[in-house]
Amino acid sequence: MPSWRKSHLLALIAFCAASLLAAGVTLRAQVTGTKDCTGLPYGTAGCPLLEDEDEEEEIDPPLHCGDNFLQEKEGEECDNGYVHNGRSNCTDDCRLLYCGDGEISPQIGELCEPEATFVYAKDSKGEYLLLPEYETPECGRICTAPTCVVVKDAVECTGGCKPMFLPACPVEGAGGGSSLKGAAPSSSSGSQTSSGGGASAAPSICGNGKVDPGEQCDDGNTSDRDGCTNACKLPFCGDGIVHAGEDCDDGNRTDRDGCTNACTLPGCGDGIVHGGEQCDDGNSNEQDGCTNACKIPMCGDGILRIGEECDDGNGNDRDACTNICKLPVCGDGIMHNGEECDDGNRNDRDGCTNACRSPACGDAILQTGEECDDGNDADEDACTSLCRQPRCGDGFVQRGEECDDANADTRDGCNVCRRTICGDGITQYWESCDDGNRSDQDSCTNRCTLTSCGDGIVQAGEECDDGNLDDADECSTLCKIPGCGNGVVERGEDCDSGRENNDAAPNACRSDCRAARCGDNVVDRGEECDGGDACGIDCKRMSAATVVTTNGDASGAVPVAAAAMGTTGIGSVLVWLFFRHRIRAFFARRRHVVSIDDIPLDEIEMPWRHW
Repeated sequence: MPSWRKSHLLALIAFCAASLLAAGVTLRAQVTGTKDCTGLPYGTAGCPLLEDEDEEEEIDPPLHCGDNFLQEKEGEECDNGYVHNGRSNCTDDCRLLYCGDGEISPQIGELCEPEATFVYAKDSKGEYLLLPEYETPECGRICTAPTCVVVKDAVECTGGCKPMFLPACPVEGAGGGSSLKGAAPSSSSGSQTSSGGGASAAPSICGNGKVDPGEQCDDGNTSDRDGCTNACKLPFCGDGIVHAGEDCDDGNRTDRDGCTNACTLPGCGDGIVHGGEQCDDGNSNEQDGCTNACKIPMCGDGILRIGEECDDGNGNDRDACTNICKLPVCGDGIMHNGEECDDGNRNDRDGCTNACRSPACGDAILQTGEECDDGNDADEDACTSLCRQPRCGDGFVQRGEECDDANADTRDGCNVCRRTICGDGITQYWESCDDGNRSDQDSCTNRCTLTSCGDGIVQAGEECDDGNLDDADECSTLCKIPGCGNGVVERGEDCDSGRENNDAAPNACRSDCRAARCGDNVVDRGEECDGGDACGIDCKRMSAATVVTTNGDASGAVPVAAAAMGTTGIGSVLVWLFFRHRIRAFFARRRHVVSIDDIPLDEIEMPWRHW
């Protein structure tokens, strides 16, 4: 039970009509001396009085009173939350209600408050406290007193504050005794005495129909349930007799058994806390400190109270009302429908965002491991869809980049995020070479191909290059200008051995690019002779009779023949003319002599032709 507090005793002093403050508060000595005041009534001369005795002290409630957490260091004795404080056993200023505080508090089962006086007592430090001493009447209706003791430096009280019915107090001036209803009257020594000439008073007889001294009533019958009991007492609750208007009467003053002290059957709402009940405030207000089911109000009882956002009366924390009677929200630490997570904090960079979503690249929240997060999936801005700062080689073509293939291969068409071109000095897979210059005269052309005859570019060592493989045009396939002696057999040439052309070597190509032949004055393969008087026109050796001595001209053969035949004069001339004609015709056939009209014009113009 709680200690006595100054604020509580102010109410108790008013109840007791005494000018006292709370016990549990150290007294201020008013006089000096060594007088021991222990056990003496408060205010005894020479004993200390409380400070500020004549002023009512206002005490502010503790700073955190009402937050549902007990803060003993701040002076709280209880804290049931701002909804229940003042409606239960805890006051609005976080003080416990108890028997003896001067206020009747039905919510804690009080039905009355006893009257008290105060005496001096000492705590463990030897300082004075006020200890209550309650009146203990011996008859009539009384209020039971709590038991109060000093514990260390405070007074603690338990029990009490229940009505009790003792035997009726005697009426002042009433005398005589009483007897049971219907009993025979009694006398002393069988005689009556008189005084002053008068007869002695008749003994009272319960049941004689007359209210004798000592009787409260006498109806002269034996019915115990009417207006007068068989003991000539007025009926009352607690006399053990069930009278009209009573549900029960067990004759005791125990309020928590099967019959209350009001002679009613116990039930929720009667203001008495019976077995199985947590509280009973005797009203039907569901919004106060005790429900109509006699339960201490709490979240989850299905009753919506001030301070609760909802109360569905179940233990499901993931439905429309949490187990702390709050509407579900992201951040309450409970994962509800539609939430991926809920860690109950406002840290956006841990394992759960403030939107109750699992962290992910693109949620616009910079998480651990991310370089950036702009909340979109665009790869061309300042943050890629992988939450990385853009850089050459990341596979995304950013502003200022021509390409980005995310590799270090310089020969695949993209190098340092620039498209490779012929002339950049990097040989690509489709290039034969790349010397990084714009010169077509070196070993690599401006098309990044190795130089060669037929590429259309006249290189060192080439006379020409027309870019084709046609030997019949103005540039041969060896890139030489057409002409006998260039080593290329061209139109109108039998052969061309270049520098090897020779007019004296057997079987060689002649300097006019004609093949070795009979009549070229060189004995070639298959010839017996070529030229001379003894060589025939077929390059065969002739007999002496047919030797011609004039280099193939038969004009000189006639005199020889004529001389051989011994003829002279006209006959000799005729013979000479005959043979001359026949010989010329023969050689014309052998040499295939052609007319100039039969030779093509383009060949006539060729400088190397010797006609």
